[in-house]
Amino acid sequence: MITSDMFISLSYTGVRGYNKITTYDANYRDAKLGKRVLTTSYGQINVWPDAGNTWYNGIYLTLDKNYKPGSWSLQLAYTLSWAKDEFDNNIYYGYLYYSRPDQLKKANSTLDERHKIFINFIVDLPLKFQLSSCGTFSTGRPYLIFTGSDDNYDSLIGNDYPAGEGRNAGRVPNQKFIFNNMFASRVVNIRPAKIFSFQRYRIMLMVDAFNVFNQVNYASYIGNMKSAKFGQPTSAGASRQVTVRYYGLYGNAHRGKVHKAQPDRQASLHPH
Repeated sequence: MITSDMFISLSYTGVRGYNKITTYDANYRDAKLGKRVLTTSYGQINVWPDAGNTWYNGIYLTLDKNYKPGSWSLQLAYTLSWAKDEFDNNIYYGYLYYSRPDQLKKANSTLDERHKIFINFIVDLPLKFQLSSCGTFSTGRPYLIFTGSDDNYDSLIGNDYPAGEGRNAGRVPNQKFIFNNMFASRVVNIRPAKIFSFQRYRIMLMVDAFNVFNQVNYASYIGNMKSAKFGQPTSAGASRQVTVRYYGLYGNAHRGKVHKAQPDRQASLHPH
């Protein structure tokens, strides 16, 4: 506790996952022999062992200031974390990437974000205006890089990694936000709001602006080293969006209370 309404905390979370479902094609086609390794009577033979493991370690630093009417609130959270696993998240297509159990090796998860910052605040302004905002900033996640050749002759190209590298050796690059190469994802949302009072009625008018700075947050990249577009992004998060909404409130406008619903007269909250 810093003050009576402001708190700081430091915590650690460790999660170990066992017996995760994985899959691989046990009857892959040997490119050298020109035939499938188990039997030529069948095509793919997909094996689904529960042998996958996951690891997560996270350190959390948070700062919270409680909200009071006519004042302000703040929530600031920083996460330092490591996420690893022995298989990519889309396990149902593992037979397109793995041909043997020994290929299920520990590596960075595609959900691994080394640094993440979340900030949220609300401040009451004069004339019944209120401003709130939240921002999320995180470093890049890993993505799969492969040579584009069948180096191990299992007729699959998604498990042939560059020399000295393993699965998910790429990482979405950080970009500029105030400083260069700070975060890969940068999203700031703001909401100015105003309350209008008419006798026993109140209307709250608000404007929601998502990704207000219109940052381009790339999400995935081409990992095939033989592709002419290797290392280029293929998708991005949503661009800036602005919506206007209002809520109608029936109640005691002076005290800010809302009456409980009655059979012939209901207290209501109507989003539009």
